[in-house]
Amino acid sequence: MTNRNGGKGRHARRCPIRSRRFRSVLWFVAVLALSACADIEDVEPTDASASAPAETALPPNILLVIADDVGVDQISAYGVPDSANTPTIDGIAAQGVRFDHVWANPVCSSTRATILTGRYGFRTGVGFVAQLGQDLQLDEVTLAQLLARHPRSPYGTAAVGKWHLTSARDRVVNPDVLAVPVIAGFSLFRGVFKNIVGDYNHWTEVVSRERAPGAIEVDRRINTTYNTTAVVDHAAEWIRDFEAQNPGRPWFMWLGFNAAHAPFHRPPSHLHTRNLADPPVPCRNPPPFDNPENLRPCYQAMVEAMDSELGRLLENGISPATRERTVVIFVGDNGTVKGVWPDPTLRGRLKGTPYEGGIRVPLLIGGGGLSGSLPRVDDRLVNTTDLFTTILELAGLDVETEVPGVLTPSSDLPGAEELPLWLDSTSVMSALRPDAPTHATSPRSFAYAELFRLGTPDAEWPQARAIRDVDGFKLIRFTDPGPGYGREEFYSLAEDPTEQRNLLADELDEDLARRYAALTEQLDSIEATGWRPRGRPLPTFDSNGAVAD
Repeated sequence: MTNRNGGKGRHARRCPIRSRRFRSVLWFVAVLALSACADIEDVEPTDASASAPAETALPPNILLVIADDVGVDQISAYGVPDSANTPTIDGIAAQGVRFDHVWANPVCSSTRATILTGRYGFRTGVGFVAQLGQDLQLDEVTLAQLLARHPRSPYGTAAVGKWHLTSARDRVVNPDVLAVPVIAGFSLFRGVFKNIVGDYNHWTEVVSRERAPGAIEVDRRINTTYNTTAVVDHAAEWIRDFEAQNPGRPWFMWLGFNAAHAPFHRPPSHLHTRNLADPPVPCRNPPPFDNPENLRPCYQAMVEAMDSELGRLLENGISPATRERTVVIFVGDNGTVKGVWPDPTLRGRLKGTPYEGGIRVPLLIGGGGLSGSLPRVDDRLVNTTDLFTTILELAGLDVETEVPGVLTPSSDLPGAEELPLWLDSTSVMSALRPDAPTHATSPRSFAYAELFRLGTPDAEWPQARAIRDVDGFKLIRFTDPGPGYGREEFYSLAEDPTEQRNLLADELDEDLARRYAALTEQLDSIEATGWRPRGRPLPTFDSNGAVAD
């Protein structure tokens, strides 16, 4: 079929799902005196799933782990020299599938929005770090909402760790904005609403939960447990409680680590292998990031601490029976942070940029529910949008035949109207269950990434759109207003993986000209699909970089 993005296949889908409008949703904000959770190593995990008959075809639990500012160069399973030591994450690959060509967006919020909605940023309006007027809209249909409304096996849903899909500045206008994760489909959110400010050992914890239909409690307090440890404590606590109260029901956990995002620091020594004391490493590296030796050891220690705590969750936080029927998905939200790469030619081409160092991320999927010979390495093109459809299919939901009926109008949603939901999501289930004929979706023929934002141009965060094909040819189009608007760069990643030679600097031969024209046509067709159906577009610019009428 022909997509609205101009391509063939299933890269975009039109599902007539009812719009979720929350104009009449009422909630109250209450301050709760929450007790500190017990250390999960001291609690016997609940084996709730063991009571389910083995022959019962229950959909799997799904644990989605999102690392912050961690590119493929820091995961040792990808074989990059001098990576962090990540045995837990490597273990996911050893029992599952490692994807080698995965694109996210250059910054965290926009990538998280692609996962939650299955849509490119120009449809949802989230193209940069969440800020007022450029964050997740309440009428987006989310992955959590669909899983919670599974027609046969409703999922329990929770999000712990980092949210950063909504602007905290909305509190000036709407003090109840901290309830947004619950409105977005999670029965519980517990973690950091944006980024940690100041100290991983002294941070503001937000807890929001639905106590009754339409009644959401919100609590804010200071937490002095090391954040990476606390996130795992909270995830294990929720899983244990949910399984005890809902035997046999599947769950979906959105586990968003703040690590390895700033502030950079020395994690507890038992969680990493780096020597940060002899000589003392300052663990700070302000712009322009000239001294990676001051930051890289601390950053890698933070990655290793995340890996250690994830291992604690998988080994001690959940029961063996639960692990056997849990799919674990590990993904990065953007490339490695600037300032930790020892090669000076790449320091300006990491997080926040459309180059491979900013948008190529790790994706490893393992655990229960996979089939075929394992482990495997898959070289198809993947966008983070693709996790949306993949997770729904893991849960046993067919996106085209079942999802449209999951969300229906209800009495508390007055004025709900039929609106098409355009998905930019291509399932990777054929890589996870290659012997299942029902999952024969063709891999995507291109990958797409973008960064756009409000405000004046900033060289640290260049606005751009990027596209690549299956043969590794890549086109970047810069879109900052001004004289450089529309500037392009064209690379062959197979021959130039670090993007040092812009092929447009020379005359293109016939083959390169054909490939460049194909990417240009594809990129133009994607952008021509227009802005999000339910939002106000950002300004557009003419060929001179001026605001167009």
